Amino acid sequence: MTVDSNGIGYFNRWTFSKVYTKPIVRQADGRNLEKNLVGFNASAFFGTGKSCCIDGLFIESINFEIVPDDKIGRKQYYSKDLTTLVDRRLVALSKPDKYTKVDTGLVILDTVDSNINPVRGDN
Repeated sequence: MTVDSNGIGYFNRWTFSKVYTKPIVRQADGRNLEKNLVGFNASAFFGTGKSCCIDGLFIESINFEIVPDDKIGRKQYYSKDLTTLVDRRLVALSKPDKYTKVDTGLVILDTVDSNINPVRGDN
């Protein structure tokens, strides 16, 4: 598999659903990167995930990390928003199902007017 400049490679649907063993990974110059691969955990090399959303549909992914030589054996928990990085012509998108959870974040903005008493709520 060849990966793009974002480190993303693309499988066909059959391979995506059948792959489970640690891959053989080489750089373009032929250097073997096996020692730099960090899997999901001891029992499953590939982690799985869903990224939301492109036109209301999810990107399903399997993943592992390729770490620099000074971090060999240590998971780094790299995380990227795949919706901005993938080649949309090459990804299979899926509809949310009853098991799909959409994670949302909460941002609290400080918009309190200094003239308002926050305890009483009056101005």
